Amino acid sequence: MDRQRARAELHIGSRGDPSPATLFFILNLDDRMAQIRLTEGTLTCACGRLEQDEAFEIDTPNLAFSILRPATTRSTSTKPADTTVVSVRDGEGEVTVVHRLYIHPRETGTFAGIDQLDAHSELRP
Repeated sequence: MDRQRARAELHIGSRGDPSPATLFFILNLDDRMAQIRLTEGTLTCACGRLEQDEAFEIDTPNLAFSILRPATTRSTSTKPADTTVVSVRDGEGEVTVVHRLYIHPRETGTFAGIDQLDAHSELRP
């Protein structure tokens, strides 16, 4: 792959190696949309370019996380599928549950529960 022309990268596990504890599915992948379902485990995504009419979304059992502008993010979903942790290193993302919550650079959001969601965010140094 020509990394200079790449639009997104997906790393699984701490070294990019597939981990048996990570379960994900690509739901939609075309020129305008990348939609991934993360059931459990951790995904690190680097989205280098995102045009106005394009979308990059990671769905977990309790939320949908959309990258709003080029970003490097990390999403972790735990088993039994009731907690999702989303970290944005740079860029910006949006978590959609009942309403929208924005995750800004160097912020981490933790979302627990399915029927009644408890949300907590923190700024990392």
